[in-house]
Amino acid sequence: MAYTLDQVYLTLKEKYSMELLAGGSGIKATVSWVHMVETAELVPFLKRRELVVTTGIRNESLDDLRALVMGLKGQKVSGLVINLGPYISAVPEDVIAMCEEERLPLFTLPWEVRLVEFSHDVCKRIVLDESEEEDVAEAFLDGMMFPAKLEESRNLLSRHGFDRNTVFQLFACRIADGTEDKYEAVLEDLRDLLENALNNINEHYILFRNKDIVYAVPANYNPGEIKLFARELNSLELHYGYKLYCGVNPATSDFEQLIRYFERAPILLQLARNRQLRIAYYENLETYKLLLSVSDMNVLKDYHESAVGRLKHYDAMNGTQLLELVRQYFAHSGSIRDLAEESFVHRNTIHYQLAKAEKIMGLHLDDWNDRLKVHLGLLADEIL
Repeated sequence: MAYTLDQVYLTLKEKYSMELLAGGSGIKATVSWVHMVETAELVPFLKRRELVVTTGIRNESLDDLRALVMGLKGQKVSGLVINLGPYISAVPEDVIAMCEEERLPLFTLPWEVRLVEFSHDVCKRIVLDESEEEDVAEAFLDGMMFPAKLEESRNLLSRHGFDRNTVFQLFACRIADGTEDKYEAVLEDLRDLLENALNNINEHYILFRNKDIVYAVPANYNPGEIKLFARELNSLELHYGYKLYCGVNPATSDFEQLIRYFERAPILLQLARNRQLRIAYYENLETYKLLLSVSDMNVLKDYHESAVGRLKHYDAMNGTQLLELVRQYFAHSGSIRDLAEESFVHRNTIHYQLAKAEKIMGLHLDDWNDRLKVHLGLLADEIL
């Protein structure tokens, strides 16, 4: 959806005799604007995804160009265009090598090119593509949140290449556990990383943010492309201590089903965080599917309260870990011997603590109905 460097190069290379010298592996980067920069001192004023253009008019030597390129490291710009001419006659080999190493696309334009026309062509396309991207994202989100607008949303999506046979797969992503003052910056980083990953696989997708969740929605991706995107998600690295949690729903062309997936996305993400999963696949959740299908969360909360709620409150009030003991009891298939051996706690102590937990819950773990109730209550605890 977004206007990427490879599209800039493809559409303008003949018109402006544009050449790619280095950084081809980063050419799928999104371009947000064009920015003329002639000194390294101006680099801090650059914004993410901008395409930097320089003529070298302020350079006293090629070292000034090297300083500019060094300064671009870590600035998250999309690429660098050097206007060859009286100030930079040729790009030094070490600059080319530096851009290649940093995966920073490096282009040249001949001196005869009117930079104002080049910038105008790029920025005009950026405005058009951003408008289309916003329209598509808004239409998709409206379809998810407002059933009365579903038909209108589907018609608009069809006009933008997402017809009624399009198969969507909803990926929901949320960050947590980091530094509060860096939250918005890291969330923007996440959106950029998702966009770059999708651009490198297949540019037919929808990407948007709703509150604290970023949604990536590949469209008509084949299983190999979905697997590749999931692999990219697993390898993403965030800064300032943040962790990424993702929920992945099955692919479908049924918008009614997509709405249900969208509605339970926050719950799926909560489950991913509680279980410390980078990616939680709905299809692999087994018993959790039953709980996630509950449309009224108050029903699930009431069930959780009647099953393990009293025990959880007791732990909070007394600094105990009886709920965790019960959880581990189920994790060891009800074997007190195995639990005792792994935890290095005497079996009699575990018997005593489990009996105490049973008394607080008002349930008996040797009764299969009560055991099922407690088990489902523990699963619900990981969702709520």
